[in-house]
Amino acid sequence: MGHGDLEDEVRAGLQELAARIKSALPGGFGFVLLVTSAEPGAALLYVSTLDRGDVLQLMREFIATNREERIWQREMPEVELTEEFDQWWAAQLKRAGDMPVYPPTLRQWCLDAFNAGRSSA
Repeated sequence: MGHGDLEDEVRAGLQELAARIKSALPGGFGFVLLVTSAEPGAALLYVSTLDRGDVLQLMREFIATNREERIWQREMPEVELTEEFDQWWAAQLKRAGDMPVYPPTLRQWCLDAFNAGRSSA
């Protein structure tokens, strides 16, 4: 069995597992499951019921919360945080394409969530 065949087999198993996980969760809950081989350079496979952008923010918050040193604010001054958020926000607007213009309050809420993911918990 080739490496690609093995990945296809794992993907199929992930889809079956995802269906079981989803059916076991109450309404309003979502999940993401990351799977990879221990081999260097192996592909990262995942299944999720969440939007990709939400998964990325969830991962940022998880890393910030579980980081050993938990000193994001001292490592990354406010200016750097703002610059990083501005880059992220521009990417989100680009992804949205022709969607309606977002109200300024939405940007502020996203900035608050973004910074919360960087703060010590």
